[in-house]
Amino acid sequence: SGSTGMPKGVMVPHRAICNLLLSIGELLAPTHGPVLCTTGITFDTFITESLLPLALGRTVILAGEEESLLPWRIASLMERYRPGLAQFTPSRLQMCLGEETFRRAMAGVEAVILVGEALSDGLLRLLQSTGSVRILNMYGPTEAAVYVTVADLTRESRSTIGHGLANCRLYVLDETQAPVLPTAQGELYLAGDCLALGYCQRPDLTQAAFLPDPFFPGEPMYRTGDMVRLRADGSLDFLGRLD
Repeated sequence: SGSTGMPKGVMVPHRAICNLLLSIGELLAPTHGPVLCTTGITFDTFITESLLPLALGRTVILAGEEESLLPWRIASLMERYRPGLAQFTPSRLQMCLGEETFRRAMAGVEAVILVGEALSDGLLRLLQSTGSVRILNMYGPTEAAVYVTVADLTRESRSTIGHGLANCRLYVLDETQAPVLPTAQGELYLAGDCLALGYCQRPDLTQAAFLPDPFFPGEPMYRTGDMVRLRADGSLDFLGRLD
């Protein structure tokens, strides 16, 4: 973890990864092709493109360094292997969609996951124009085992981060840690089987970010530092970082 500061080790238990495997299995179930892996090994979403698909018995297309960096090389892999799932950060996808061969190749991908950054409505529309079959916007920090929410935006006109995954509790709280009403905004807190144990050899950081869960006594919750809006249907809009 460290995309917004100094990198630090996160102690993610086996339980949290197994819980993530449950949700990834459900998301992959409708697809039939292999999983494209173009993410570097230092990024937490690498495991959702490699270890978890392998655990589910799926084939993984492991891109080389040059293939991971160049849009036309990624396009070549997609055209050759017809992946069932590909995953990109929005900024990386924005860059890749500027290349014609990549835009054509996207039409053959069964499902696309956007993760790691806020997805703009404009980029969503651009991706939809490629003919991509299924567009999933996912959110989650390393401290909660990669993903905690998913939104199917295939036919939506605006971007949200959706609803929580299985066994993940999401709280939208105000400055007094009281739940906000629907349509209001607040800070997002996470709890449940997805949660990490804390930061490796940093009890000070762990104590500051992993707080007692007031709704499940004796259990922790993680303070994300992310602002969200609780929509009337229970889904979430991502508004940005508190810092």
